[in-house]
Amino acid sequence: MRSAFLLPFLILATVTHAQLPGMGEGSLEPVSWSISMLDHGDGEWDLIFRADIDDGWYVYSQQLIGDMGPIPTTLAFDTLGHVELIGAATETGAKEIKGHDEMFDMEVKKFKGHALFTQRVRLSDPTLPITGRLDYMSCDDSRCIFPDPVYFQVVPAEDHHAFDGLPFTSEGGPGGNAIGDDPVSWTIVPNDLGGGRWRLDFVATVQDGWYVYSQNDYGDMGPMPTKIAFDTLDHVLLRGDATESGDHVKEGHDPIFEMTVKKFGHAATFSRELEVSDPSVDVTGVINFMTCNDEACIFPDPLPFAVGLASGSIRLGEELIDGPSVAGIDYKLPHVDLEDPVVKGGAGTSNSGVKKGSSMWRIFFLGFIGGLLALLTPCVFPMIPLTVSFFTKGSEDKAKGLRSAITYGAFILVIYLLFSVPFHLLGSVNPEIFNEISTNPWLNIFFFVIFIVFAISFFGYFEITLPASWVNRMDQNASQAGGLIGIFFMALTLALVSFSCTGPILGSLLAGALTADGGAWQLTAGMGGFGLALALPFGLFA
Repeated sequence: MRSAFLLPFLILATVTHAQLPGMGEGSLEPVSWSISMLDHGDGEWDLIFRADIDDGWYVYSQQLIGDMGPIPTTLAFDTLGHVELIGAATETGAKEIKGHDEMFDMEVKKFKGHALFTQRVRLSDPTLPITGRLDYMSCDDSRCIFPDPVYFQVVPAEDHHAFDGLPFTSEGGPGGNAIGDDPVSWTIVPNDLGGGRWRLDFVATVQDGWYVYSQNDYGDMGPMPTKIAFDTLDHVLLRGDATESGDHVKEGHDPIFEMTVKKFGHAATFSRELEVSDPSVDVTGVINFMTCNDEACIFPDPLPFAVGLASGSIRLGEELIDGPSVAGIDYKLPHVDLEDPVVKGGAGTSNSGVKKGSSMWRIFFLGFIGGLLALLTPCVFPMIPLTVSFFTKGSEDKAKGLRSAITYGAFILVIYLLFSVPFHLLGSVNPEIFNEISTNPWLNIFFFVIFIVFAISFFGYFEITLPASWVNRMDQNASQAGGLIGIFFMALTLALVSFSCTGPILGSLLAGALTADGGAWQLTAGMGGFGLALALPFGLFA
C-alpha cells in the first residue's frame, strides 16, 4: 500500500542520475545508483536511493543476517545539525525474493530488477548538503562482488546529488584526510602466548573530544560498532570472543543517538586470540569503525591490515609500520622439548605439571568414550560378530582362537597409536585433516567401488583369485610369520574400512589435542584410549 501511495509522487518527482565513480566499461558493475528527492512539506523530505540491477544479479535487504550471511545494504548518514532522521529506511523493489539462498545456504531477502531504499528526513535548511555513505554487495547465481563504499551528497533545495569514492567535506566537495590527520589512528601489537597461540591487540589512539564505540551491536539507529573482521585463512583459527578495554570508558546515554551506548576516549584496545599453524604466512583482515565527537560523526573507510607474525611486519592500509611494538622481537620459536614443554620461570611461575597430567588422562578418557561410540556406528558394529566368528570357528582349538583375537585387538591399539606418530615429527598439522580425509568424495567413491566389486564377487558372478605364484609363495611362508601378518592386515583393514565413521570422531580428538598444551603427546593418549575401546570387544567376545 505504501508503494502504491508513493507512486504518483515518484512520477512527479525530478530524478537525476549520476554514474558511480570508477564505473568504466571494462569493470564489472551490475548495479547503478541514483537518488531522487520528494518534498512532503513542513521540512520533511524523502531521500530515495534507487539501485538499477542488471539481469541475473541481486542486491540484498537492509536486514543484518549475521557474519555468514550477505552484507546488508546500508545507508549511513553523517550527523549534521540541520538533518534529523525520521524512523528507519524503508525498502521495496521491482521483484522481492525472500527465501532460501543457495549462495549463503540460509534464508535471505533480496531484490531483482531495481530496488528503492527510502529515508525520510526533517531539514531545518534544505539548501545545505546532506552527506553519508552507502554500502552494499551484489551477487548472481555463481559469484558475488563487494564494491567499495560509495559516498553521497544530496542538496534537496537544488535537486542535486553526487557520488564519490571519498567522503564529502564541509565545503561541499569530495575529500579525505591522511591517516595521520584522522581523529583515530591504529596500531597492532602481536603477543606470542606460546604453543602456536597469539593475541593481537588492536590499539586505537583517539584525539581529545572524539570517541570510538564498543563492539556491541546497537541496531540500525545506533552507532556502528567497532569490528575486527579476520579473513578466512587455513592457518588461522580464532579462539574465543574479542575483548575490549580502555582507561577512559563512557557508558550511558548518548545525545547523538538518543540511547545508552559504550564508547572509548583517548585510547582503546580490542584484542583477539588466535591459533596460528604457520607464523610465516600473514594474518589479514579489516577494521571497521566510526568515530564521533559531541557534534558530528565520520565513517572512515574499512582499514585493511596484514600482520606478519614471523617477520614482525605490520601493514595498515597502504602504510607499512615498523614501530616499537614489533621491532627487535625475535619470532623464531626455539626448540621445544616434548617431554617437558613448560618454560621454567622464576619463583612466581606456577607449576603446570599437575594440569598437564590431568589433561592427559582427560583426553585419554575422552578418546576411550569416542571409541565406544564408534563401536555403535554402521561401519564397525557389523564387523564384531563376523570377526569373532572367524577367530572362534577358524582356529584348531579355543586357546589358539583366543590368542588370535587378543593379538587382533592389540594390533588395533597399535595401529591407532601409530596414527599419532606423524604429529610428533611434523611441525604443524591441520587439525581438520581427519575430517577432510573421511569426507573426501573421491576417496569414498574409491572404497565404494571396491566394496561393490567384492559384493558382486561374493554373489558368485565372478571369482577373484590371486596369481598362482603369489599363492604358492605365501603358502611356503605361512608357517613362519603369515599368521601374525594376516591378523595385522585384518586390523588395518578394519581401521581403513571404518574410517568414514571414525574419521569425524578422530578429527574432533585431533583438534582438541593439538590446541591443548600437551600437543602431540595428548593426541597419542587420545588415540590410545580410542584404540583400546575399539579393540576390547573383539578380544573379550572371542
